[in-house]
Amino acid sequence: MTTNAASAGKYGAAYSTVRRRVRPLSALIDDARLSHIDFLKIDVEGAEADVIAGLDFARHRPRVILVEAVNPNASADEWKAWDKTLGANGYIFAFFDNLNRFYVAAECQALAPLFPKQSLPWEAAAHLWDHGRSAART
Repeated sequence: MTTNAASAGKYGAAYSTVRRRVRPLSALIDDARLSHIDFLKIDVEGAEADVIAGLDFARHRPRVILVEAVNPNASADEWKAWDKTLGANGYIFAFFDNLNRFYVAAECQALAPLFPKQSLPWEAAAHLWDHGRSAART
């Protein structure tokens, strides 16, 4: 993770290291007492494989999982590390929007044809950074 944070410096981001205990995603889902998840987004700046590894697919079956797949600071094929895990746990690739990969649970595969056939051009949508940086929290 330090490598990801340090490489973000070329985009103007600063970072500091803070050590915290981490917990598997399934533990967080259990603590929240979620009985059903329709849509799960995983965007953790290069730690996607670790988060996915912490999901107990036998107990937690989000219908749709979106995973950020493009890291400007890493190789283009970084998503392959977690794509196999999702496939092995019954998730079907449905769509890539040039930033994120969308998967549907095999038992919900009727959702897959509802995704677009191709993504819109990047400039077709406003992006958060087009509006400037947010104020730093103190």
